[in-house]
Order: sequence, then structure tokens, then C-alpha cells
Amino acid sequence: SNDKALTARSKNGKLSGTYRLQHHRALSAVLGYAVKCQYISVNPIQAVEPPRADTEETIIFEEEDISKLMNVLENYPDPMWAALFILELFTSCRPGEVVGLNWSDLDGNVLHIRAGSNRVNGKTIRTARPKTKSSIRPVVLPPDVMNPLKKWRAAQLERKMLIGPAWPEESQDAMFTGEEGNRLDLSSPTQKWRKIQKKYDLKDAPLYSYRHTGASLLIAAGCDVKEVSAHLGHSRASTTLDKYTHLFEKASQHTAEAMAIARSEERRVGKECRS
Repeated sequence: SNDKALTARSKNGKLSGTYRLQHHRALSAVLGYAVKCQYISVNPIQAVEPPRADTEETIIFEEEDISKLMNVLENYPDPMWAALFILELFTSCRPGEVVGLNWSDLDGNVLHIRAGSNRVNGKTIRTARPKTKSSIRPVVLPPDVMNPLKKWRAAQLERKMLIGPAWPEESQDAMFTGEEGNRLDLSSPTQKWRKIQKKYDLKDAPLYSYRHTGASLLIAAGCDVKEVSAHLGHSRASTTLDKYTHLFEKASQHTAEAMAIARSEERRVGKECRS
């Protein structure tokens, strides 16, 4: 397929095999229902070989990468992009959830994820709910996130005053907006991230790496599967475990090593006390 990627994790601007496979399944389900209702006699999709999934390998920012990234974002001249990417990194939100945010979702320093975003007639709209029911969740924001958000909020209000009545009614409460006041386009974060990545020579990683990195930090901090799953908004803890098995195993190994060192030190101190 030569279809252009609209949201995209694809570097070549085309839909990935994984996205094409999702479309294949959706069409097959719709046409299968049409056969059941006797609108058509045969489901033509069944004669088409399903595309191969080719989801990119999970790439995670290491400590050095995060330090370099934060240095760029904290000094980035555009307050909106600085706030958006810092928010992504600290909350592990899906990009569509971030684009769908309203300021009213922020209660003090608690961000309530309760919507997503979609593209309708060429515009990005806020959806009634996020990806799954489990995706509805509160996320506590640290000062490192609140400060850039406040800075962007002030800049956005100034821009809104300049535009005046021309500011679109449907995006009055939108957290992230473009130059004319429309809710940010779904593809914009990915496009902007690639430009920043190249300009500042940051780690070559897709935007979704922000989400994976957030998960890795929680796992390294000792959070269990259920805690990480709730933070990510996964519908099942098994999804989290399947995706980050290697990270949980690494954390478990680190814990075992730490315990072994502690026991060794305990025995050493015990021997010294007895001698």
C-alpha cells in the first residue's frame, strides 16, 4: 500500500505493516457482517493475504539520553512543544491522549486522562473516551512538568487574546493548540519530534519511546505489574507484562543482586561483631 501515514510511527511516511494489518482486520469484520446480513454473498477480504505486522522494536531512553533530552526541552524556545514533550515523558501518555487533553482535565497537579483524539474532516477532535475504559486514569504531575505547563498556559492565553474572536470555539479549552487556535494536529507531535531529534542529535527513537521510557523508569523503581499497567492505562496487566517482560526480568535480577550484596554485608558485620 502507498497510503500516507497520518499518525505515524513510520519514518518513510507510509503506513506500517502493523497499521495495514489493523485495517485489514477491520474491513474483514465489516464485510463479514455484511455477508451475515446477506447484503453481499462473499467477503472479498478473505481472498487477500493479511499484511505482516512490523511493529518497531521497543526503544527506551537510557539515563544519559534522558539527561540530554531534558536539557534540550527545558531550554527549547517554543513553550508549547517543551511542555508537551516533557508531559509525554513524565506521564507515559499515548500521543493521542496528550493531543486530546483539555485544561479542565488538570486539577491542581493531578491530570485526569479521560479522552483521546481522532481526525474528522481534516481536523483533530477530542473523543468521548480514550483508547479503552482502563485508560481513564489520574496521573500526578511533579513540578518538572507543572512549571513548563504553566509557562505554556501563559503564552497560549497571550496568543488567544491576539487572535480574539477568531479563536475556534471547539478548542477554547484545548491544552495544545496550533498557531490559529485549532487543537493540535494528530501528526504534529511526531513530525516535530523528528525535527528536534535531528537538530539536537538526540537518540534515534520514535515518539512512542517516551511512553516506553516512562514504563521502564517505573519498573526500575520497583513498581509491580499492576502499578505499571494502571499508569499506562492498559486494559490488562498481561499486556504490560508481555510488552516489558525483559524489563521486569532485569529489575528482578537487580533486586536479587542487591539482596545478595546486603546479605554478604550482613554476614561480614556479624563476623566482626563476634570477633
